[in-house]
Amino acid sequence: MFRRLLGNDVILFTNNYAVPQYLKCGTCPDTLATGDFGTNSISGGNISFYLDSLRMFNPDGPLVDTEFYSGWLDVWGSPHSTLSTSEMLDAAQIFMDRNVSFNFYTFHGGTNFGFVAASSQGPFQPITTSYDFNAPLSEAGDPTEKYYQIRDFLGRYFPLPPGPVPQPSKKGAYGSVQLRFAGSVYDNLKSLCPGGPIYSTLPMTFEILKHGHGFVLYRSYISQTFRDPTVLSIPGLHDRAIVLIDQVPVGIIGQGVGVLKMGIFVQPGQALDLLVQNEGRGGFFSGGDVKGIIGNVSLDGNNLTQWAMYPLSLPNFPARAPRTLKLKRNTPVGSKHHELRLPGFFSASFSTPEVLDTFVQLDGWTNGYIFVNGHNLGRYWPVQGPQVTLYVPAVYLNSGKPNVVDVFELENAPCAKLSECLIRFVDTPILNATVPVGLTEGRILKHSYPPKVQRPLS
Repeated sequence: MFRRLLGNDVILFTNNYAVPQYLKCGTCPDTLATGDFGTNSISGGNISFYLDSLRMFNPDGPLVDTEFYSGWLDVWGSPHSTLSTSEMLDAAQIFMDRNVSFNFYTFHGGTNFGFVAASSQGPFQPITTSYDFNAPLSEAGDPTEKYYQIRDFLGRYFPLPPGPVPQPSKKGAYGSVQLRFAGSVYDNLKSLCPGGPIYSTLPMTFEILKHGHGFVLYRSYISQTFRDPTVLSIPGLHDRAIVLIDQVPVGIIGQGVGVLKMGIFVQPGQALDLLVQNEGRGGFFSGGDVKGIIGNVSLDGNNLTQWAMYPLSLPNFPARAPRTLKLKRNTPVGSKHHELRLPGFFSASFSTPEVLDTFVQLDGWTNGYIFVNGHNLGRYWPVQGPQVTLYVPAVYLNSGKPNVVDVFELENAPCAKLSECLIRFVDTPILNATVPVGLTEGRILKHSYPPKVQRPLS
């Protein structure tokens, strides 16, 4: 069909991780077999082995590395991934010597705006908002030292384009913005879930609720007496849940932290709420990655029933017609009308002398999402690292009128005093902060998902 629709002048190709078992299952007749792999430290193998594997399935055509990795992605709680330029160019030299074609992946870093960040599987690890990738062009499109060295390397083989060498663009350091409490999830539940809850005897997944990303608030009322404490168990939780009793947070469980049960104290008539977060579907080789609660929620082995589920409507990416959130804004911290209750929202407006790319830094904040003029910038989690700042493209900012910023904080906000309820807009990103002790053992392995095969299979 592709050949009939595209004609004979178009090259059809397949792309697989360049080891024999993937090439064996992923190639097609009359198509060019290409591979993706990086340097030894990224892909965990040997460049010659990958090229020899490709040649097994591509005996006559050109050898092509469709994704030659310039770096690697980051996951929350693990050190920032980097790849030395010298190691990458050593591999590129092998390609040039053996007449191998290659594409840099990525050449331009990116951003997982909204809720589009994926996750790594085995073990489950959510990927950061920044997809900077240690690429030659940064997340903001600025040339890096890696870019200039690649340019010099390629200039030995090909004519370079005329004109000046690109320079980084000017960034905005707009300073601190003071936020005010804009109500808890419960205060804003009607605007967050305008259609009201969906009822079911048993909890339903995000997919059945037709709610692909973000959050769903699950609620069941306690109908009998349980011992103190009773064990709350959610073995089918995907991915993370804040546990609340009568709207008061009592704990966090999730597959990312490896904890799917906890002890709680409940009494008949109390509301057990689970604010469940989709932390990202598998980015590769994930199969069916269903989100929400799969199966039962139990207390001491007794399944809870009669659930009300509130899918929260929050801006995602891309936003074709971005609108600011409808929140209970300008509520003073400590107001008798609204206590500072979390998970909750904080809001402010600010103006800029000029509209430039910038980065928002949330010192003292814990875990949540931030929105600028209705654009979801993605997740922040500075206590987990390594990413501390979030990229704000200039096109998301207003010229000539104030900007609206909303923060959805899930766990803990630095807002006991209004003077400390701040975020900062800075001109330099921080993507390599220190990560918590004890989490590095579970960090993502560079291309750890294929079997470690160092010789072709017969």
